[in-house]
Amino acid sequence: MSLLTNILNLFKYEETDEGNFNINTALNENWDKIDSSIEGIKSKTDNISVTQEVDLDDMESDIDANATAISNSPNLTSGTAEPIGGSDGDIYFQYE
Repeated sequence: MSLLTNILNLFKYEETDEGNFNINTALNENWDKIDSSIEGIKSKTDNISVTQEVDLDDMESDIDANATAISNSPNLTSGTAEPIGGSDGDIYFQYE
C-alpha cells in the first residue's frame, strides 16, 4: 500500500510496502508533479512587476523643512554656573 502527500499528491512508499522499488513511480512521476506545480506558480508570477515612483524634489523639501525645524528648536542645557550665550527660548537648568 502506498501513500500520497497532501498537497502535490506525491507518491510515498509505506514502510510496510514489499517488493521492488519502482523508480518511475517513486521518483520520476514525483519530479514531474513538482515541476508542473512550480511551472504553474512561475507562470502566475512572471508578469508581476512592482514599481514605485519617488519624487526627489518633495523629499528634498521635507528634509530642508526638518533641518530648519531642528536648527530653530531651543537648546536644552544644564550646569552649576550662570548660563552664557544662548538665545530666546533656550532652556537652562541650573543646580548647585
